[in-house]
Amino acid sequence: MTRRLTWTILIISLFLCQCLVASADEPEKVEKVVVTGVGVDANRARQNAIRNAVEQVIGTYVSSETMVKDSALIKDEILTYSGGYVKESRVVSTEESDGLMSVKLEALVVSTLVKQKIQNLNIAMKKVDGGSLFGTASSKIDEIKNASDFLAKVLKKYPQSAYVIQVEKPEIVSTDPISKKAEVAVPMTLSFDKTFVTELKTTLNKIAIKHYSNVPKSTFDKYQGYPKEEANFNLLCFSKKNNMLNSMFEQCEAINSSVYTSIREQFRYEGYNYASLLELEMNSRRPAFTVSFNNSNGEALFLTTFKLASDENCLSQGFHGDNGPYPLCWHGFLPNIFWEYSTFGSTSYTHSALLTDGILKFVKKFNVDVEALPQITSITVSIAPWD
Repeated sequence: MTRRLTWTILIISLFLCQCLVASADEPEKVEKVVVTGVGVDANRARQNAIRNAVEQVIGTYVSSETMVKDSALIKDEILTYSGGYVKESRVVSTEESDGLMSVKLEALVVSTLVKQKIQNLNIAMKKVDGGSLFGTASSKIDEIKNASDFLAKVLKKYPQSAYVIQVEKPEIVSTDPISKKAEVAVPMTLSFDKTFVTELKTTLNKIAIKHYSNVPKSTFDKYQGYPKEEANFNLLCFSKKNNMLNSMFEQCEAINSSVYTSIREQFRYEGYNYASLLELEMNSRRPAFTVSFNNSNGEALFLTTFKLASDENCLSQGFHGDNGPYPLCWHGFLPNIFWEYSTFGSTSYTHSALLTDGILKFVKKFNVDVEALPQITSITVSIAPWD
């Protein structure tokens, strides 16, 4: 018994010594940050502010790309326990608008604990000059060019990798004995690729100048709820169909419009299209679909392209023009994306919303050679990249 007790004391002593050595190697450091949180009440807004404070400090150690790649791990293992990394916090101000509370918070985040947790999770860390670690670093990407580079990596996947297309059973509508052509109706469904939506959400959250969650659309009408200090920005929201039909958004990100300008400058014509995904100007180009009727060897017997009509996006999802929350959704048509254009004085801005669970159903008819019909074993549809 005495020998067991001796070994137990020895093991505990060694563990304590190791902790003391680790602490001696890197004394506790704290970083003072000022952040804002929004919530349905003051307590929820304060919790979100504390979470934002910890996320800001994480950004000093972890690159933006790593933040996106390991977003789930960071959320589950660090941000969920944000309060444990904050030594002190003080509410600077509170503001209520349209049933939402906004809390400005000054927090002291124990940066050494954050760093240690990142290392324990084996998350790749940035190489930084220790003397300037907190000098200019921020979890939000402050440089417009860096933000546009980061965002463009995701937007380049649109539209060709942003959607999942399913082809239903085709039907021969009619045949013409003179032209020897058959009119074939092909039902299709189009929905967002979940990976693309997740990447876009995480990326926008990283570079946004302000975040919103679970808010009514009316919050953003007539310029309400926007960061008043920012004159030029655009808002991109994400929501499921039931919520959007009730004019409720699950997540919205306000992005500096200079980011889109930078994307246009860097990527020229393609950049215009990437930016229009978020700004959704009325002359945004509609994606082109390529349909292929194939034989058993996978060879294309008939190949053609088509574009969807503008009204198919609204009508298929139940957004019927002036009767729906997005009366302008027929313009600047992009599948499962709706938008609204507004002005405030000399400033113009857009509300854009991605219908994350939207299923766009449509039927396209094609004239195919009658002789080729027996050889057709499959039909594939893809979306062409913007050229």
